[in-house]
Amino acid sequence: MTLFLTAILLGIAVRWVLFRRLVMPRIAMPWLFFAALGWEAAWAFLSLRGWFSPQVAGPVGQMGTYALLMLAFAANIRLIAFWPALLGAAMNGPVIFANGGHMPVDLSALERAGLGHYRPFIEGARDSLHIPMGPDTALRFFGDWIAIPGRVISPGDILLVLSMFLLPVFPFPLARLNWARGQGPHP
Repeated sequence: MTLFLTAILLGIAVRWVLFRRLVMPRIAMPWLFFAALGWEAAWAFLSLRGWFSPQVAGPVGQMGTYALLMLAFAANIRLIAFWPALLGAAMNGPVIFANGGHMPVDLSALERAGLGHYRPFIEGARDSLHIPMGPDTALRFFGDWIAIPGRVISPGDILLVLSMFLLPVFPFPLARLNWARGQGPHP
């Protein structure tokens, strides 16, 4: 979550430096984004309270969240900034589905990121969102294996963060970009 917030704030700063004004994008069906956040938070809460095991809450929470996010990104496909997000969600979703609703995480990447203290938590199946990555993990390349300080992320996460950066910088639809080039009608 902090990566997304940082990307949005950095995008706002870049937009301000380049254009000296901020423009809010017109997001279609914004409630889908809040629904995705609420769905994931609700299932995490249910798991933490012990009402559902992590083995149930994780898959239901993750799969519902990615389904809602894919709908939200698809509904906003006219906005250039959401193109990387749609691709990133399309990369994360299948690896989560293929691994029983959990994102596989490379435990050596966890160590490299300085998060080795989470290893027993993930190995003990107490994390409702992640499972250890092993040789039998499906779609390993799309899992969390990229270590950055304090985080282990997936290639799809990189595209999602890129999209959050681009949204304030380029908050307009493709038709407007074509119009600026003289290639299409003004919206």
